Amino acid sequence: MNDDNQTPTDYADKPLIYSCSGCSSAAQLANHLALRMDREGTAEMSCIVGLGGDVRSLVRTARKAEESGRPIIMIDGCPLQCGRHTLARHGIEPDLHWDLSKKDVRKAKHVDFEPADAQRLQPELTRAFKPSMRMSRRPHSRVMVEEPSVVSISARALRGSRLPVSVGTMGTKMEFAEPLRTQQS
Repeated sequence: MNDDNQTPTDYADKPLIYSCSGCSSAAQLANHLALRMDREGTAEMSCIVGLGGDVRSLVRTARKAEESGRPIIMIDGCPLQCGRHTLARHGIEPDLHWDLSKKDVRKAKHVDFEPADAQRLQPELTRAFKPSMRMSRRPHSRVMVEEPSVVSISARALRGSRLPVSVGTMGTKMEFAEPLRTQQS
């Protein structure tokens, strides 16, 4: 709920947002930005640590978003990109990924983030993913190459298609113009 007098926000049609929430100032800024979007009803925040811990209900939430075409946003505090890597462990690539180190945010230990960074980045983040909220609800196909000889295809890829628009390499997503068509041998 946004406050005691309002009804709960319907988050089902909002992007799913994750953030780093480590101990550095940059990590806490990432968490702050995602929390603000959740509290304002612009996105629904979920727990990246739960994905890392393979908590079934949280993995199910992420996979359901991935399979339905619901936009997924990941905000990492630093170049280590722990959050993006955690999503990738589950075959999920965010539709929007922010690494705050690329947004001129300084990472420091044992101090809080700079409020000026939050004020500067919050509107930019909102603008960055507003187009994502208007994305077509028609799921697109994704193929993740996990090893040179093993290809993992997400559930939305099994709805029928043409050849790939682009071919990716190990760990890269490949987008298809239409869903893949499967052939039985």
